[in-house]
Amino acid sequence: MRYLVMDTKPSYAILLDEMGHMVYAANHSYKVGESVENPDLLNTKIKRPWLKVAAITSPILAFACMILLFFNLKAPVAPTLFARIYLTINPEVVMYVDREGTVFKLEGLDEDGRTLIDAYDFNNKDEVKVTNELLIRAKEMAFLNEGMGVTIEIDNQEALAEFGSELRKEATNNLGFTVELQIVEKGALEKAEDVEITDPQKIPVTPSKEESPVETLPQSPEITTPDSDKKEPEPTQESLDDSNYQSSNYENNSSNYQASNYETDSDSDYDD
Repeated sequence: MRYLVMDTKPSYAILLDEMGHMVYAANHSYKVGESVENPDLLNTKIKRPWLKVAAITSPILAFACMILLFFNLKAPVAPTLFARIYLTINPEVVMYVDREGTVFKLEGLDEDGRTLIDAYDFNNKDEVKVTNELLIRAKEMAFLNEGMGVTIEIDNQEALAEFGSELRKEATNNLGFTVELQIVEKGALEKAEDVEITDPQKIPVTPSKEESPVETLPQSPEITTPDSDKKEPEPTQESLDDSNYQSSNYENNSSNYQASNYETDSDSDYDD
């Protein structure tokens, strides 16, 4: 059997056999790393206390590793908020959903909303199932009756596009009656109430950012002459009467003057 020299001392050497056993042998000027055959083995066994410690601690360490691995696999991952879905009947509640639509938090926004979700288990349920079950609970608690309005508001457009149609198709299932369901983006109803439409035929349009506003040129000042600013006063009744009086006197004087000249000419002709 061949042996590999692992260590040397003045009187002995430590060898490793082909089976992996460490043995003592007489040192015949061996060098570490040297391969030897038929060494003079000593009967002394090498004490390896670390093997005993390892034999005791290895199962414990292995069990501890299994426990850590198990709990790491089972440890819940904090969900990432994708959207808030507001459900308004008379009670108001808000659902916090992740990217897959799973509800990980449910909150009542008023007293009736807190009553509606009291003792309700929403774990591992998506937004459609939670909405459907809350509407059924609202019906059982007399919060919701036939013909009443139900509003669902979603706080971002991407979630509205993804969840809106699904909610519209399935949210009111199993109610047993019809309700008026509105599904809009959060804040859209408030914006609609702020817009005042005076003419039903005209719909207010907000210009897009690409459209440049039309500039209004300032009007040039009107050029007027000094005489044009002066307006002749309108004639009053007194001025009209005075004008008529003067005209009448003028005509009378003219008539008397002509008559006097005629008489003078007649007398002169008679004298001749």
